[in-house]
Amino acid sequence: MSLEKLPSGRWRGVVRHNGAKRTTAPFNTKAEAKKAEAELVLNLGDELGPSVRRPTSVGSMTINELMTTHQGQAKFSGTYLAEYKRYQKKLPTSITGRVVSGVTPMHAVRWWAQLKKDGWTEGSTFKAHAYLSSAFTQAVKFGLIRSNPLRDVAPPRPAPAEIILPTVETIAKIVKALKRNRDEPCFAAFVYVIMATGVRRGECIGLKWGDITELNGVSRITVRRAVSYTPATGVTVNETKTAAKGRRTVALDAAAVDALRVWKVAQASQLTIEAVMPEAYIFSKTGDEPRRPDWAQVQWTDLCDIAEVKCHLHDLRHAFVSGLLDAGENPVRVSRLAGHSRTSTTLDIYGHLQEG
Repeated sequence: MSLEKLPSGRWRGVVRHNGAKRTTAPFNTKAEAKKAEAELVLNLGDELGPSVRRPTSVGSMTINELMTTHQGQAKFSGTYLAEYKRYQKKLPTSITGRVVSGVTPMHAVRWWAQLKKDGWTEGSTFKAHAYLSSAFTQAVKFGLIRSNPLRDVAPPRPAPAEIILPTVETIAKIVKALKRNRDEPCFAAFVYVIMATGVRRGECIGLKWGDITELNGVSRITVRRAVSYTPATGVTVNETKTAAKGRRTVALDAAAVDALRVWKVAQASQLTIEAVMPEAYIFSKTGDEPRRPDWAQVQWTDLCDIAEVKCHLHDLRHAFVSGLLDAGENPVRVSRLAGHSRTSTTLDIYGHLQEG
């Protein structure tokens, strides 16, 4: 959806779907065109699919209808979308049944108090706020409301989860177990890449052979995508968690390079040379499709049992980021290497580790 300025100086709304372009009548102001654009989306409900069907009146749109609209129009990963829908069903109708245009910041304050009485945790309320606020931001773009009523209302923020970094001894045991289990060169390469770069699980599974480059004798990976899975959507390839800011290039160490080399030879011999071409996925059974992310979790649990350690796969990412900060690396650069949307996110998560 977009607004288009005509040569006459007037504006009209544009909705594109499956290659088709639908436009509204021209209007004198952008605000009028925005509202007409939202009306057009409503009227195209059957064409755009059941997930975006709306009531016939924009002014009477409820929060529940807005959330459904938002899910149909925005590009979300399968995991995010499934969680979003779960929260939509979980929220009481006293919230989701309210008309969007009548919501004020005071309503949000009362909502969070209501959820607390209903037994919601601070973490769940915080997530609900995020989904609702995102939907209201979409309502602003639709021209349904002038501003997001949740924007300046701080939800209850849960205490940050305690980060327990893996010890040097734990990492050594994991590496020893990887070397002992030579029948899994694919997963060994996967673990070495995460230890060397701190990429997220889904980002690592989304890597292709063409994402590995070399500059001045240093091998690097460029993170461009992430893989997610839900029973409803199956395996999907999406943007990284933080979109454009998640796209980054990170250097590989010698251990990761060696593990990737071993896996590449094994992959080529098990399948065909096409399985290791630039467009082929590194961590794949076939080369043309990535594995499910939970494959890595199953393998990781088995590896920790072999190594006789207790460690989460995501702890390898924590170790990478905190190691950079401990070494005195600039927090801005660390944030970019971690793929965080803001430097403050990096400091919020890891700052207390440096203070200690």
